[in-house]
Parts: sequence; C-alpha cells; structure tokens
Amino acid sequence: MLNGSRILPASVEAVEIFCLSLRRELADGWLRADAFAAELVIREVLANALEHGARLDPLQNIVVHLIADGQKLTARVSDQGAGFDLGAVSPHPARDRGRGLSILDQYASVHVFEDGGRTVAFELPLRAEPASQRSEHG
Repeated sequence: MLNGSRILPASVEAVEIFCLSLRRELADGWLRADAFAAELVIREVLANALEHGARLDPLQNIVVHLIADGQKLTARVSDQGAGFDLGAVSPHPARDRGRGLSILDQYASVHVFEDGGRTVAFELPLRAEPASQRSEHG
C-alpha cells in the first residue's frame, strides 16, 4: 500500500491491520530506523484521527494516502471529524496527551494541517537499504 490510497473504517482493528501491513512493506527494502519512524508517525497520526476525529465511530472513515519514492514517504491522513485549532494544542511529549505533535516535529521533514485540522500531510525521509545489507538479512 505504499503507493495508493486506503479508506479505513474508524476502528482500532482496521488501523492495526493497516499498520501491520505497512510494517511488512516498509521492512522490505528500507533501513530499519526509517521503517520504524514511518510506522511510528503513521500510527500516531491514525490514532489521533481515530480518537479525536472519528471518535472511535466505525461508521466514519479515515482516508490514508501514501506515496514512497526512493527518498521520501509522502502521506496524507484525513478524517471526518470537527477538526481542531492547532494554536490551542501544545505538545507534551512526557504526558499521555500531545505527543503526536512532538513525534511529527521529530521525524517528519515537513508537516502541515489542512481542512481545519481534519487532514495532516507530511513527508518522512527514507533511505533504501543497501543491497549488501539486504542479502545479510535474508
């Protein structure tokens, strides 16, 4: 699913299945640190869309669009929620709440919120795993 869109029902199960599939795809050819960062950021963004946007209502949808080229993963995640005021949210990485913004700041080379906070678009740098290391794992 690294080059396409998926519409997920707003359920924990659907998000988990998507993330496990993504993990398998990222593990095939990307450096482990980059694959970890990509999964971490996407999980966090999906968790926020699930909890705050869709409010765990499986009748709502979360749309995920991913494109990976040789150097970056470009992603857009949208939900059907009410959105939020970014100015009213502050990152608190040491708490249970607010760590998503800190994670985006740390790992994404670019991130923006659109459509009143219902969509987050971001880019993550990705480096292809050298062929010599790929054969060592296999």
